[in-house]
Amino acid sequence: MIYKNLLRGIISAFLFLQIFSVGAQNADQKWSLGFHGALIEPQSSLGSQFYDFTINSTTFGQGLSLNHYLNKSFDLGLFGVAGKMAQSKGAYNYNDLVFALDLRLRYKLYNGYLLNEEAIIGPYITGGVGGAHGTVDALGKSEGRLKDGINQLDLYAGAGIRFRVNEYISLDWQTGVHMPSDNKWDANTEGVKDQFLEHSLGFILNLGEGKDSDGDGVSDRHDKCPNTPAGVKVNEEDGCPLDRDKDGVADYQDDCPDLAGIPALKGCPDKDGDGVADKEDRCPDVAGLMNLGGCPDADADGVADLDDKCPNTKAG
Repeated sequence: MIYKNLLRGIISAFLFLQIFSVGAQNADQKWSLGFHGALIEPQSSLGSQFYDFTINSTTFGQGLSLNHYLNKSFDLGLFGVAGKMAQSKGAYNYNDLVFALDLRLRYKLYNGYLLNEEAIIGPYITGGVGGAHGTVDALGKSEGRLKDGINQLDLYAGAGIRFRVNEYISLDWQTGVHMPSDNKWDANTEGVKDQFLEHSLGFILNLGEGKDSDGDGVSDRHDKCPNTPAGVKVNEEDGCPLDRDKDGVADYQDDCPDLAGIPALKGCPDKDGDGVADKEDRCPDVAGLMNLGGCPDADADGVADLDDKCPNTKAG
């Protein structure tokens, strides 16, 4: 029942995020804040419950993370998790509260080399070092009853997947193992090294706004035309001015925005190729002279054939 309710909650949250997602371009955000729910599975001399996922062996926890974008391949962040570890075997048992805070370096496979940076599904690997604190209540084989607070060095290694919802929001699934330096969690320093596995699902908020030099609503990172004049309408995907007729001349500079033309004539067509735009050419279907409005002058007497009553006058 617990897992069914958890699954329903995850699906409901995902649908909520999809409904209220925002499409603005803010990819230059350097910081993110995460809120995580965790499943914690221990391993000790009493046995291993790694990847068990049963109610009797799994305990729940919660975590917070703060991450900073370093470059396309690496992020650096702090991740804190608090939870509980419990195991029992015959007369031996422990029931510990645990808190771990680690500085983690993340290598992203969605770095533009393997997968696109904007990929919806972004896998990564991560590792780090920090500290672990435990409030230990254990009855072990070698030390007997142990009630104590312990502070240890903590090594962490794991992997995860980022699910991108939009520029502001993502979901994060991560699985990793905590390897504390001491072996007292179960009051037994013999046998298997005490460790605990952390599975976490996080809701990640990207903080800040991307730089937008020309103020067109497209961040510089995505803007292929970062110096567009103010007030010019642009394509939301690449930040370049609109070009309805696709002739390479932006609409705001195009004298014929709905007819494909040539840049030399400010985007207007010239069917006869005489250098006079069709809209100004008195003879648009016949190549002519620019000084005669695009019309030919067969006898070269300075009068366009269109107006020449004696079009065959001898030269001179």
